[in-house]
Amino acid sequence: MAMTQYLPIKWLHRALALIAVIWFFLAFSGYDYLPILHDSYDTWRFYQVAVLSLFGVGFLLLPLKTLNTLGNLPYYLTAVLLGFMVLALFGVKNVTAYLTYGVGSLLLISGLYAGTLFRYDAKWMGNLFALLALSAFPMLIRFCMNFAFKIMIPEGDISWNHTFSNIRYLDDVVLPLLAILWLRPGFLADKKWTTLITIFSGFYLFNLFMDGARSALLSIGITLIFIAFFGTNKKAALKLPALSIIFALVLYYIVNFIIADTNAHALARTSSSGRAELYLQSIILFKDHWLFGIGGSNFKVFLPSVFGATSHPHSFIFHWMAEFGLIGVLFLVGFFFTALKLFLRRKLMPCWIWAAPAMVSMNALFSGAFVYPLSQFISILIFAYAFHLYLATFPLDLRSINHGKRTHTPTVKISLDYPLLGMLLLKSLTFMALCTTLYMTVLTLPHLLRLEEEHQTMFNSESTIDIKPHFDGPSLWQRNPIILFDGTQQIIHPPKIETPEKEES
Repeated sequence: MAMTQYLPIKWLHRALALIAVIWFFLAFSGYDYLPILHDSYDTWRFYQVAVLSLFGVGFLLLPLKTLNTLGNLPYYLTAVLLGFMVLALFGVKNVTAYLTYGVGSLLLISGLYAGTLFRYDAKWMGNLFALLALSAFPMLIRFCMNFAFKIMIPEGDISWNHTFSNIRYLDDVVLPLLAILWLRPGFLADKKWTTLITIFSGFYLFNLFMDGARSALLSIGITLIFIAFFGTNKKAALKLPALSIIFALVLYYIVNFIIADTNAHALARTSSSGRAELYLQSIILFKDHWLFGIGGSNFKVFLPSVFGATSHPHSFIFHWMAEFGLIGVLFLVGFFFTALKLFLRRKLMPCWIWAAPAMVSMNALFSGAFVYPLSQFISILIFAYAFHLYLATFPLDLRSINHGKRTHTPTVKISLDYPLLGMLLLKSLTFMALCTTLYMTVLTLPHLLRLEEEHQTMFNSESTIDIKPHFDGPSLWQRNPIILFDGTQQIIHPPKIETPEKEES
């Protein structure tokens, strides 16, 4: 089928996809600075809103008939967007909650849009997706330079996190980059890139070892076990990760042998780092607000021995339950049902098509990967890529599979036609989400600037800063103010939870 029939204005859609890749390169290089926002996290969120808005516009420009070829995904997306609308109409009403619903809606719309581009501009999008996996190259250069300086000047510090003020922001975006490398989309599928992929993925793993990223490493281990038991062509699927892990471990021990004070974080930690307490508090909040939740990005808990004040429970399951209530539970049911559908067709696709989304999702079970701007966006792209290939398996008959060998027939239209009314509804919801997100962002910006000034004043006047309820986060924003529609900030005094011991998150 002609691509132009389903994807007109090809140059515009390609430009929008390229902008997203450029954003990631700028973020890793530290050149995404915005004068009005002094915090990197808030800068990433601002850029994310901009990119999501552009993707939303791109989606609105797609012909209505294009949705006919996307199976049931538009149905699911419409249902989720209607769920966000129900929360906005009957749940907590403030600027922060509405912005959360808008960003969440645009994320899903962007995923469907990206999946459409993967489907009808496969070569261009595959190459961009592969390029995205290399976007941490500036970080690799920074590490090599810091390592050399540390050898020459032993008193200096070795660091490569740069603008990633919290190492978990970095770890939760490095893991999806690793998943894309092992997916090998676009030009990375060529065998001549295997050495480069091994080096990059080895370095990404080395970063996770140095940061003591238990959640990320656990998700990698479980994913590899799943491939070993349920995957097809297991040897090819496991070879590259195995080589990368060996390379990362060798590099890890060499660096720690040469440099004694690398500030590496221990992997062998016994406590939950406050997560058990956060999960319990989330369940309590869900019981008290089971219907519509406490409101998007309105979660706040004070754990002085671990996080200080935090605005997310480090698990997307408990996060959605606490903030979205029964609607969040329905979101979770839909999420796991969709994941199951992908897993059941695993024999029709390479292992990493289903394993990459699984690895990213397992990490989000114990982290804020579905909260932080960069990891949020790249995760939705991985889901989009996987489901683009998932749709392509429908012309294949599961009964024709014989030891992993199959013949791929041309892709055809699947499922029922999406009714005209449904298409118009989805586009209308997209337009509403776009307008809501942009307007709520404008209302929030003055408060971000004020909080930055207050924080700097406190930092300059006090040797020890007591964490206050309006200096918490991260969630939607780094300090995550709860903004009301009258222009004021709602100060929430979160429950204080004591943990057994202080330990890294």
